[in-house]
Amino acid sequence: VQPSACHYYRCRHPIRLVQHRVRVAMLLFGFALVLFWFIFVGFSSESTVTSGRVTWGHAINSLKKLKQAIEIDNVNMVEADVMWTQLPTNRTTVGQSAGSSISNGSHSGNHGDAVAVMAHPVLPPATIPADSMVFDDWWQNVLILHEQQQHAHPFGIKLDFKHPDAVQPVLDVLLSYRAQTPNRQPDGQIGMPLWLNADVLTGPGKASPTQFDAVWFVKQCMQAMPYATISLGWTTLKKVVVHRIRGKRFIL
Repeated sequence: VQPSACHYYRCRHPIRLVQHRVRVAMLLFGFALVLFWFIFVGFSSESTVTSGRVTWGHAINSLKKLKQAIEIDNVNMVEADVMWTQLPTNRTTVGQSAGSSISNGSHSGNHGDAVAVMAHPVLPPATIPADSMVFDDWWQNVLILHEQQQHAHPFGIKLDFKHPDAVQPVLDVLLSYRAQTPNRQPDGQIGMPLWLNADVLTGPGKASPTQFDAVWFVKQCMQAMPYATISLGWTTLKKVVVHRIRGKRFIL
């Protein structure tokens, strides 16, 4: 009777058999460890938000959208657009406040003054939405909501600068807040994740040229907010390009 292959393997190569069993045991242990983490840590811990679970709210430029994103949608990061433009001649203020402690439209600029407004630059100044806000008011409302939600649902913000002239005024507001709360944030942070973004490079193809000096933008942000995350991007086409591939529409 011919001996089986397993019998031959055990008798002639006992060391290889032990090594094989060790590899199998390690593989099973690793799989069990990963499964344990997903079941008991990854899905059960509400206070731990990994990068893959972070939710974003985009173009949160008005009080209504801000409260919707924070209080109802419970996003982890609020992204807003900061443009530099003149207020329409029939308006001196933009937006409203979320709290009674802040007056509606606290900006005191005159007609025609250029200010940092929370809106997307594809809109001409005359058509800035009525619910858009100047950055000062928007930031004060962010602080109110953050104070209310910091224990139940903390969040961070990302400021997407659309014009270089808006950078320094916004940084001045952030610096002023940081200086007023030295006891709460002694290390220079502002109490929430902060991203500062701008399209500092000209994109490929026929993309619109950038208005930013990349070195200047990074230097200004790092000097004012050393703990912020600097997010750098590139410009894209001004117009929407629709491609059809196999009957499907792809918008670029």
